[in-house]
Amino acid sequence: MKKILLLEIFNSYDVEDNIINRNCIKCLLKSMIKKEMCSIEGQYYLYDDKIFSWLISIYKELSIFFDFHYSLKSDLILMFTYLIDNRVNNEKISFNAFFCPGYNDKGGYKDYLGNTTIKKLAILNDIASFLKKNNIQYEIHCYYCDSYIENCNDNINKNWYDELVVNRNLFKKECQKYFKDSSIHYTSELDIFKNEKSYAGHIDYDIINKISSKEYRSFYIANEVFYKKLDFSKERIKERNDTLATMYILVSDYINSLRNGIYLPMENMYDREKIIANNNTCTMYLNQKMVKKYE
Repeated sequence: MKKILLLEIFNSYDVEDNIINRNCIKCLLKSMIKKEMCSIEGQYYLYDDKIFSWLISIYKELSIFFDFHYSLKSDLILMFTYLIDNRVNNEKISFNAFFCPGYNDKGGYKDYLGNTTIKKLAILNDIASFLKKNNIQYEIHCYYCDSYIENCNDNINKNWYDELVVNRNLFKKECQKYFKDSSIHYTSELDIFKNEKSYAGHIDYDIINKISSKEYRSFYIANEVFYKKLDFSKERIKERNDTLATMYILVSDYINSLRNGIYLPMENMYDREKIIANNNTCTMYLNQKMVKKYE
């Protein structure tokens, strides 16, 4: 066991001393304490240098792909715990990426795949290559969110479902460039949604009432900003917000039921994802700088 002060870690392991790295290293050490690989003696950490050095090296490379600025401490502790489980017990980490359909402004769906989706699938493939190179046992699952969708009003566009199928098939075809069919999923086929009568989802006030007022308010504000731009009325915003809150928690509970499950939001509205992270679901956010490089 080695002995070190927190401030000495940055020079010893060539890590820049900034707020994000400091927060992440504290969470790394907490995960090691949780696994009885580290203890505190006064101001010193007594730790297993072999596992710590490995975790630091993996963290540095993961920082290329993920933006830990958005991560809660609970996200980070879970992530490092999963990595330890993988290193020590060879347990797989399950990465689950959820993609939104390509909406159009005619109440239906695009007949082409958006550039953002194409780039993010390529990034997921690079993450898979990184994990494989570092002998990290993993699964990556890509989900097309064809449940709790917005454009499903026959009065606005009677062809919306046919357009959805076209867009969904384009997504699958792009996924197949990188992943096996067993890694490609539609949320409408998940047990939590497959019996849904409405593609638009539903509101469950038992779920809503379990969300803290602080988290509900934060989620509502993020949705309000977005849907005001689409000229939604206050009533429609409230309905859509509560539907999404219900659906997001159902997805969160599903990820929590998986062994070492990590949620990867592929939408750009990261402020909405805190409702999932605060439901004790390990949530990791793609680095938008990385996405821009895939032009």
